[in-house]
Amino acid sequence: MTALNRCYSGLMRHLAVLCLAGLAAAVTTTTMAQSSRSSGPIDAPPIQLATDVPARQLALRTGVDRGRVDAGAALTLIVAVAPRSRMHVYAPGEPDYIPIELKLDDSRTFTAGKPVYPPASNLFLPAIGQRVHVYAAPFRISQPITVAPARALAELAQTDRPLAISGTLTYQACDDAVCYRPESVPLQWKIPIGPAK
Repeated sequence: MTALNRCYSGLMRHLAVLCLAGLAAAVTTTTMAQSSRSSGPIDAPPIQLATDVPARQLALRTGVDRGRVDAGAALTLIVAVAPRSRMHVYAPGEPDYIPIELKLDDSRTFTAGKPVYPPASNLFLPAIGQRVHVYAAPFRISQPITVAPARALAELAQTDRPLAISGTLTYQACDDAVCYRPESVPLQWKIPIGPAK
C-alpha cells in the first residue's frame, strides 16, 4: 500500500468515527429533549381548572379531571407535585419520617374516597444505612370523590356558585444535607356544577 493509499484509508476511518459520534450525539440530544418535554406530569396530560399553589420546596398545582360536574357524579381531584432541584419528600408508609399526605375537609357536598399515590422511588441514606421510599421527581396525587345528590347542592345550583372543596397537603422536604421543617399547605378546588357546555 502506498503512502497516499494509507493516508486515504486513515482519513476515511477517521471520518466514519466522527460521523458515528455525531449520529450518537444527535440521537442522545433528541431523546433528552423528548424526555424533558414528556417527563413532567405536573404539565402533561393537562388538568382542568388548574391553579398554581405557593409552597416551600415544591411546585404545586391543583386541578380536576373535568371542567364541570353533575350532582351524584364521580370526580377526581388532582394535586400535581414537583420537588425543587435536589429535593425529595417521603412517600406514605414511611414510619420514621413525615410522609406527604393529602386530606380533604369534611363536607356534605361530597363523599371522599382514599387518595391514590404513585409508586415511590428507593433512596439509600448512607449516613444511617437505611433505604426509604421517596418522591424526587414530579408526580400526581389523585383524590376520587362522589358529588352529593342534587338536593344537597340545590343552594349552590340556585345561586350559580361552584362546588368548593378544601383540604390540606402536609409534607416534609429534604435535600442532600438537611430536612426542612414540616409544611402544611391549604388547598382549594372550585368546580362549576352542571353538564358540560
